[in-house]
Amino acid sequence: LDIVVECLPDQVAIAAAKLKPPVPSLRAPTTEASACITTSRAELLALAVDKLTTAGYCHLGLYRFVRPGDVLNIARQAGHLHHDDLGYSIHARPDLIGLGVGALSHVGDTYTSNPCELAAWEARIDAGGLPACCSRILDADDRLRAELVEQVLCRGGIETAGLEARHGIDFVAHFRDELLRLSDLAAE
Repeated sequence: LDIVVECLPDQVAIAAAKLKPPVPSLRAPTTEASACITTSRAELLALAVDKLTTAGYCHLGLYRFVRPGDVLNIARQAGHLHHDDLGYSIHARPDLIGLGVGALSHVGDTYTSNPCELAAWEARIDAGGLPACCSRILDADDRLRAELVEQVLCRGGIETAGLEARHGIDFVAHFRDELLRLSDLAAE
């Protein structure tokens, strides 16, 4: 991260790949690489938050850091930041047409995905059809959850009163099971 900070990019995205647990061994890790395997994604993100905010970056969301004058930071401060399938944006979720193997599309209230295997994708194209293999029309609960996730990603919290008013729910009752599952994580 020190090298990244020296370059002074306008934006930094942190990608912490899913780290595999260490292979059971009677020996303690002896190399930096093997020690790194035991580092959790949360620990890596905490390190990035510390280093990048110390260097003057603003923590925009889970994985993105920007300079204070960046348009995304300005939008976040004004409450106008959005997150879509392509990442953070100053524009509300646009329709997105995905082309190619494994591509995702989001048009209106529908999500569609193309096959992840080239042969399956080619077979659909060769048959003269669209390559889409899975589609879903979002229902009211899907839209509620999408708004909730966007609030967490773009504002760092959830404005429960607004969600309740816009979606006609009692937040605690509607998300009772999820809140119970999160209690262990919150304690951690």
